Amino acid sequence: MNNNFQDYRKLIEFLKSKGDFNQELLDAMYNTPRIDYVDEAFSHLVNFNDALPIGYGQTISQPYIVLRMLQLLNLNEKKIVLEIGTGSGFQTSVLSKLVSHVYSLERIKALQLNAKRVMRLHNISNVTCKHSDGFYGWESKAPYDAIIFSAAISEKPLHLIKQLKLNGKLIAPIGDKKQQLIMYIKKNGSVTEKVFENVNFVPLLTGLC
Repeated sequence: MNNNFQDYRKLIEFLKSKGDFNQELLDAMYNTPRIDYVDEAFSHLVNFNDALPIGYGQTISQPYIVLRMLQLLNLNEKKIVLEIGTGSGFQTSVLSKLVSHVYSLERIKALQLNAKRVMRLHNISNVTCKHSDGFYGWESKAPYDAIIFSAAISEKPLHLIKQLKLNGKLIAPIGDKKQQLIMYIKKNGSVTEKVFENVNFVPLLTGLC
């Protein structure tokens, strides 16, 4: 989707027309000004429904897919969420308006520091960030009601499903060249898998930088 709009409000209206998104979710995104989370060089593109570069080979996700993933998780103010890949902090900030607490991991120190700076400007207090390799999760803060990936992984993340609460959900882009959005639900002794649409994310990398 490549649609330009005169202002952010019109982008949100467009997104509302493209998906069965609840109003609380739309309001959370509307109250997270995307322009604050991108480099000034790309500020003229923030009202496109497209991913944008944020440096270091990473992107700020397409607004539609952020809403799509959050809607599928069915979050509420009692939930505790682990985010793999803070990136610009845009999705993190939207999440903060929907849940009790967000734990967010980012392997690139410069991105993590900038995201924390922007979230402080917006007085967001229910997010805990860590410079860490997201591949391993954050076991000391587990269990989580939900885990969301901001980058694609090649296979089912069984080691992170273990960090979910019973009936917890993990959503991630799975695959290498061809990626699918997949949600895993932790059951008592088993894991349910639901496959959604094809997606295109940057790959999840390991190691700190």
